[in-house]
Amino acid sequence: PRSLRVIVTDLGSRRQKINVTIPASLVVVGLKLGARFFPRNANVSSDDILRAIDRDTPGRIFELQDLEEGERIEIFVE
Repeated sequence: PRSLRVIVTDLGSRRQKINVTIPASLVVVGLKLGARFFPRNANVSSDDILRAIDRDTPGRIFELQDLEEGERIEIFVE
């Protein structure tokens, strides 16, 4: 089954702060609940994420470096 992995890494220490896998069946609900936490300056929408999950190709679909927070955010389809 498809899943979505979210990894948040501290830019200073390069240590992972968050590494969570979400089953594809929960992604729609998660996107609705987590929409307010999604970075405003992100160049990807929830529709982009859902389309990436529907495709058969795994891999990174989003990457953002938030210099104000000192974090790197990555989203992968697995």
